[in-house]
Amino acid sequence: MIDRRRCLFVLSATGALAACGQRPSVAVEAALEAFYTRRGTHRDVEQARLSRALAALLARAIAAEDADRARVKASEFPDEKPMLIEGDIFTSLYEGANRLDLREVAIDGARARATVAFENTDYAIAWTDEVLLVDEDGWKIDEVVYGREGAAQPGLRATLTAFIAAASAQ
Repeated sequence: MIDRRRCLFVLSATGALAACGQRPSVAVEAALEAFYTRRGTHRDVEQARLSRALAALLARAIAAEDADRARVKASEFPDEKPMLIEGDIFTSLYEGANRLDLREVAIDGARARATVAFENTDYAIAWTDEVLLVDEDGWKIDEVVYGREGAAQPGLRATLTAFIAAASAQ
């Protein structure tokens, strides 16, 4: 879980700064904080917080997951484990993070790049990922570039694309 007290403090502080007009990146920061403090699994994520392209890719991956589950259930071996999207796909650590710190936000028109330091205190692991956002009637998550060494894929989109391809090959 994310340290909600810290996140709420950050949201309050950034909201106060936004009211003063001092930080143009406050909307990006608020979108990131809201996404990472309110999401669950890939099935629970608020679609409205994702870009249209990422939401469509995630929907395809979930459909592939559901199709493989149905395929296994109807097969000769219905007790086999179907292909599943497992772990936290929105960070580069399978177990996910329970703390985050926004390090830097760079905005270029309708695109933003945020450097986010994540930590999983249970496993004493810290890493940094880059979260790319697009402004589609508000800032939306468009990609997560995994920064942790040893991540199976370079980012969220590659993870979803590889899963869809593997599930389709079944």
